[in-house]
Amino acid sequence: MINHFLRIFYRIFPKYRFITFDEADNMINKLILDIKKDKFYPDIIIGILNGGLYPSKKIAKSLKKKNIFLGVNHYSIKLFGKEIEYFPFIKRLLYILGYKEKVRLVKGIDIKLKSKKILIVDDECGTGSTLKVAKNYLETKGAKPIKTAVLINYKENKEVDYWGKSSPKKLCMMPWVEISPYYNKNFFK
Repeated sequence: MINHFLRIFYRIFPKYRFITFDEADNMINKLILDIKKDKFYPDIIIGILNGGLYPSKKIAKSLKKKNIFLGVNHYSIKLFGKEIEYFPFIKRLLYILGYKEKVRLVKGIDIKLKSKKILIVDDECGTGSTLKVAKNYLETKGAKPIKTAVLINYKENKEVDYWGKSSPKKLCMMPWVEISPYYNKNFFK
């Protein structure tokens, strides 16, 4: 019910640009070309859950590399079971009142990473806090070098080495997010 309401709301008040799976695949293909052009051959592709699940699988398959996942969450207030980010007016009011989201590692990795070349993949980068937490964690495990790739890089954040598209103004909603009109529950099966 709330997902249906949010889909209608964002068609009337477009805060987000909804990305299709074809657009996401085109950005992933650009990332793969950029990585190959840079001659960076990672030993392991690490996807940030949940947004980096789809792109990291595609990149790992293309580069024929091992793909594992790291859980890094932004945790914030929930309304009607949804993160506050889906309610931009309320989120803006809370930020004016001084509320800040926190980022934390929620699922680590149990394999040896010492001296391994790592590519961290996520769907988007805003402040870079998710990538910083992931990079710091992997550095403590001895991984190096570590590079990052995202589909959409807002404001061309310096934490990102490779990106599919830069979007300085409008926020984008990926097709694997529940409120996207392109979301399909069967996609993840």
